[in-house]
Amino acid sequence: MIKDHVLIEYTGTESVVRVPEGVREIGACAFQESSVRKVFLPAGIETIGDCAFYGCDRLEEVVFAGRPGPVEIGDSAFCGCTALKKAGLPDTVRKIGNSAFYHCHRLQQSKLPEALESIGSEAFAGCGALSSLSAGPALKALGRRAFFECAGLIHADLGRARCLYEIPEQCFYGCGR
Repeated sequence: MIKDHVLIEYTGTESVVRVPEGVREIGACAFQESSVRKVFLPAGIETIGDCAFYGCDRLEEVVFAGRPGPVEIGDSAFCGCTALKKAGLPDTVRKIGNSAFYHCHRLQQSKLPEALESIGSEAFAGCGALSSLSAGPALKALGRRAFFECAGLIHADLGRARCLYEIPEQCFYGCGR
C-alpha cells in the first residue's frame, strides 16, 4: 500500500520486489518479517523507515537504482535480516540509525558511503561476515558499540573521516577473533 509517496505496507508474496518509481520512503515496519529475498529501490528513495525490513530473515540483497539523493536509514531498518549479504548502500547515505543492520550475520559491506555522517549505536553489531571497512571524509559520529561483536572484522580504516574525534565505548569490542 502506497500513500503520499510512502510505501506503508507490503502485502505481496513475491520473493523479488521492485518498489515503484515515485516512492520516496519505505515506511516503518513496511516489510517487517516478510519473505522477500531481493528488493530494488527506486532512485528517488530518501528514507528507509524504522524497522522497515525488520526480521526479513530471507532477504539477501537490497539494490538502490541509479544515484539517489540524500538517504537516511532508520533504527532497526534491517535488524535481524540474517541472510542479507549485500546492502548496496549508495554514496549518498547520510545516516545509519541505531541497530540498523544488527545481527545481519552475512553482511559483507566494506566501503561505507562517502556522504555518511553518522552511524548509530549497535548499527552493525553482530555482523560477523564483515572483514574490513573504510569510512569516507564526512563521518562525524560513531555510536556506542557500532561494530560490537563483528568477529570477522580485522581492518577498519577511519583515516579519511576528518571530523571524527572520538571512538565510543566498545565500538569495536569483540572484533577480529
